[in-house]
Amino acid sequence: MSEEKENSPKKSQTSQIAEARRFEQLAYDSLKNKKLGDAESNFKKALECIEAAGDEPGKAFIYGNLGNLYFQTKKLEEAEDNYKKALAKMEELKNEMGVENTLGNLGNVYLYKGEFENARDHYEKALESTRKSNNPVNQAMYSENLGHVSLQLEDLEESEKHFLIAKSLVGKDEEALKRIEDNLKKVKNHFKYIQTKETVLLEQAEEIKKSGDKGKLLKKYQELEDLYYEGSRMEKAIEATEMSIAVYEEMDDKQSAGILYGNIGSMMMQLAASGEKEMLNKAEDIFLKALACLEGTPDKKRQAYLMGSLGNVFLGTRKLDKASEYFHKSTRLMGELGDAIGEGRGLENIGNVLSLKNDWDGALDMFQNALVIMEKMENRPGMAQQNEAIGDILRRKESLDEAEEAYKRASSLFELMKEPQSVERIQEKLLAILSNPKYLAKMEKQLREDLKAPDVENDKKRKATLLGELGNVLFLSKDLAAAAEVLKDSLTIQEELNDEAQMGAIYGNLGSIYMELNDLPSSDEFFNKAIQLKEKTGDQSGFVELLGHRANVLLMMSKFELSEKLMKKALGLNEKAKNSAGLISDYRSLGNLSLQKTDWAMAERNYLNARQLNEKIGNKRELVEDDRNLVNLFVQKSDWKLAEKHGLNALQLADELKDVRGAGNDCRNLASIYAELKQRGKVEEYFLKALERSLESKDLKEICLDYRNLGQINMERGYREKAEKNFGMALDAAEKSGDKSEVAEVYRGLGNLSFRNGHHDEAEKIYNKALELTIEADDKVGSAKDNAFLGNLKFKSGQFEDAQKYFGKSAECFESLNNLVGLVQLYMTVARLNLAESRKDPCQEQIDKAKEISEKLGKPEQLEESIEELVKMLEKIDRI
Repeated sequence: MSEEKENSPKKSQTSQIAEARRFEQLAYDSLKNKKLGDAESNFKKALECIEAAGDEPGKAFIYGNLGNLYFQTKKLEEAEDNYKKALAKMEELKNEMGVENTLGNLGNVYLYKGEFENARDHYEKALESTRKSNNPVNQAMYSENLGHVSLQLEDLEESEKHFLIAKSLVGKDEEALKRIEDNLKKVKNHFKYIQTKETVLLEQAEEIKKSGDKGKLLKKYQELEDLYYEGSRMEKAIEATEMSIAVYEEMDDKQSAGILYGNIGSMMMQLAASGEKEMLNKAEDIFLKALACLEGTPDKKRQAYLMGSLGNVFLGTRKLDKASEYFHKSTRLMGELGDAIGEGRGLENIGNVLSLKNDWDGALDMFQNALVIMEKMENRPGMAQQNEAIGDILRRKESLDEAEEAYKRASSLFELMKEPQSVERIQEKLLAILSNPKYLAKMEKQLREDLKAPDVENDKKRKATLLGELGNVLFLSKDLAAAAEVLKDSLTIQEELNDEAQMGAIYGNLGSIYMELNDLPSSDEFFNKAIQLKEKTGDQSGFVELLGHRANVLLMMSKFELSEKLMKKALGLNEKAKNSAGLISDYRSLGNLSLQKTDWAMAERNYLNARQLNEKIGNKRELVEDDRNLVNLFVQKSDWKLAEKHGLNALQLADELKDVRGAGNDCRNLASIYAELKQRGKVEEYFLKALERSLESKDLKEICLDYRNLGQINMERGYREKAEKNFGMALDAAEKSGDKSEVAEVYRGLGNLSFRNGHHDEAEKIYNKALELTIEADDKVGSAKDNAFLGNLKFKSGQFEDAQKYFGKSAECFESLNNLVGLVQLYMTVARLNLAESRKDPCQEQIDKAKEISEKLGKPEQLEESIEELVKMLEKIDRI
């Protein structure tokens, strides 16, 4: 009995430790499942057990885990408190590794809190510990952290030193090297870094100048140029280079001066590419000076490259004959020198000039000649680029089969070179071919002929396959109803064959067709059937995409709960598969869902998650879409400064990608944002920038839109003549496009201009012209607008009965389209008109109609607030 009593405390201690381990494991499981509240609770229970057992090492680790949890949830005070407790225990236990890790964790806390001196102190102590333990991985990490802290403290020499140490320690880790290089660039771009080094270098240069040592002076000017160049201060780098040129000219060293003139020209070309177009004319003069300096020297290769650069300058200023002249000179010289790659690039440049002149045959010949050279040299980048250029020309010539082959060759080469963005670009071009009406008509004809073949009628599998292919061709041709019927015929045969894999694929395609037809219940039904069959057969191909498609349909149907469930399921599967493209799509869908629920914080979080993934892989084409999503979010939030920030990001990326149409839309979005910010000058500036891009793309509808926008802002400012001119240019573009709805839209603008200037009869005639066109075009939305404008005109003239007839016709148009948003906006507008005239009963009638629509729309918060405001104002009016 006494022996049992003696051993019982030991057993109690053992069981407490075991219980602690159990709670600790539960906490880890909770962390994996992102149940942070449960994790915190379990860690605290584990700590209670460990304290009861007197397990000091265990206590240190639990404090550390709690610190990690609080840091993850940004509860920085609690994180600091627990890390301090962990540090005290680790020091007491002389656990060097634990001390180092905890010092680093405290450094992270202080960095996030903005306590940079504290952060630096803890990182330095952690770094010292890693040196003792000879741990290069952690040395690199803490050196990088110290680089960040020193950068925040603007101790730039220290920051550079730490980043360079980190760079020397990370080895071949490409991701880490890129990250550190980016941070070093931030240091070197910092104005204080440049200013400090600049002062020293200029003082040293002045001293050397007195000594008359031109060699040393040139080296100092080179250092100064490098400083400015690395800090992206191109104008200053040009000035430093000019100082060197002056020295060389004193020495009568024309060749060296010519080389430096060429360098200045290249810097000016970089400035021109970043938007300073005026630099092109300056670059022309500089390159000509460079050529003059090198004339008669043996440096023929540099002369050839300078001629090519001049060709690029003239290409940029659209002096195509001059561009062609210099590209030909450069290419001939490259050929004489035996520089095959240079010759190939020259032929490509000549091809680009001929393309701009619409000489497709000449351009094709040049690109094909360039391809032959690139193939001989086995130059994959050149081969890929030439194949893409050949595909572009053949697509313009509508030699679609040949264009398809050229693009496929280019795509294969870009894949071998691991250039996903180039592959994506080519795939978009291939899709454009597949969507080309002539290509589709040819495919449809061929498939229908194949279906008539006698052997196909008896071969059910072959017939079902051909019908499926025909359905897809009809879908791409936008003949959606016919596509649905053909796919249903194919489905009937697949059901007879009991081919569940093919049935699943057809259900998915039918889901897409009915989504396009805006028959959302049918689309949901087909996507659901496709998902069920995929799950039944265990077929994972395209399964996650189907979840996403159905989730988006449910989102459009405002079935948020089920939509979110499917989106999160897709997200989980893509996380497990480490599928970045899928994750990006899921985060965007969740962002869209949150946006509809007006959960701004979650929308921002999801859109930013997508953006961070695209930023990590450097996918600019997708990054620009993420910025556009964020613009839309912040516009809806009325957070105009953040909307502006992401709008400018999107525009910069679109310009870099040469996405002219996308850039035009970005300019229009920015103009609208500046209108909200009351920055009138910038509104016009960005509408003009949009016009520049639409003129470049030669898209008549976009040209029309941009002139209309300019007409609108000039009308609002009271600049009648400018507005008339803008609307006149818009009308010209609209008529050339042959789109009656576009012409009607311009007439509305002209009608509004006449109405504002008090010419009501003229305005009525113009509105009626617009109405005639929208009726001819069966444009119900346009007709609704025209009737509304005519109603407004009659109302303002006191002809209330006539006005109501027009408003009624406008409502009929919206009702025929089931356009509830348009309908409620009309009711609210008419209610406000009646309110302004103290017409209480008609106003109440419109408010009641608006309430009915709001109910159908799920009572959107902003709409409900507007209705409530109208009701309150109406209550103040005495019945007339």
